[in-house]
Amino acid sequence: MGIIIGNNNKIKNSIISDGDSSEARKNWVERHPIIINVLISFGVGFLLLFSFWNDIIVFLEGIF
Repeated sequence: MGIIIGNNNKIKNSIISDGDSSEARKNWVERHPIIINVLISFGVGFLLLFSFWNDIIVFLEGIF
């Protein structure tokens, strides 16, 4: 069954084509996961540069 045009058909809120409407609903983080992963990796790497981790490791080894 097809669509008959000109026979007073009422089509409301229909998607006829298979358009990519899901891309418009994604936010910036969902559209750019690689950029977010790189930024998080740099942030964690920066935190691991600090020397206080050695004190935490010595403390944890002292507990066990």
